[in-house]
Amino acid sequence: MYGMQAVLADEASLQAMYTAFKAGSAPMANIAGLSVNLVFQPIPKSATTVAKTNGVGNTWGIDNTKAYVCKCP
Repeated sequence: MYGMQAVLADEASLQAMYTAFKAGSAPMANIAGLSVNLVFQPIPKSATTVAKTNGVGNTWGIDNTKAYVCKCP
């Protein structure tokens, strides 16, 4: 199974997602052959600028004048 969610996240929401993931996946820790993963894929400001000017367009709809990548511990 694969799931994906795109969000405009800040540090607090990323921490909340991680906490929820850890709590939700803990009961499955001893299931043989099961691999549960959480992957964050931040989009840097440079990617939004390139997307806006490459002829394809900014499919994310993200403002390329702002940096959304947060500094997480």
